[in-house]
Amino acid sequence: MNNLQTVAGTEALQFVAIAADFEAIAGEARSAIADLNLQKNTAKITAYAHIIAGLINLNVRKGSKLAGEIKAGLIERGVTPACAKRYVEKGHLARALPWIKDAVSHETDADADAILEAFADNGVKTEQGLVDIVCPQKVLTDAEQVAAKAKGLTDSDDAALQLLLDAAVVINPDCADVAATLIAALAAHGEATVAQAPLDLAA
Repeated sequence: MNNLQTVAGTEALQFVAIAADFEAIAGEARSAIADLNLQKNTAKITAYAHIIAGLINLNVRKGSKLAGEIKAGLIERGVTPACAKRYVEKGHLARALPWIKDAVSHETDADADAILEAFADNGVKTEQGLVDIVCPQKVLTDAEQVAAKAKGLTDSDDAALQLLLDAAVVINPDCADVAATLIAALAAHGEATVAQAPLDLAA
């Protein structure tokens, strides 16, 4: 007999059993989602392999009329415009990768299976994985990250002042006291506003 039965009888176990049953359903859903994600990712990179092979075999130039026709053809077959654009644009970038060129260099016509093998050899398992290779994100410095956040944080005076403090600390930790002093001086006026800052400093 477990503690729940000892303390409250068998009725206390009913909610435990119900919760466990729902968790089992959740576990089955997670497994199903994982399987569906694998199918989606496999389908996506296989589609890219065929797009890239087609671009190579037809010698399609970026921005050419034929590139536009390929994109239009995808859309006509139910691919969303944004997705079709990604296939063609990222496909153009991917075809220039050295390991893609190597994968098809020994063939008369580029083969999608050879490109899929190259994907596997280079750890490409998802569309995002391919995008990360052909369009690597710039690594931002700490100061650049603060600047990027600033765009969404300056809708109020308090946020702007906090941003000033954060930026000062990133650029030079010794500036933290200076920024904090400025904020305190502005607050002492009863209303800390960015517009007051020059006047406060002059005073």
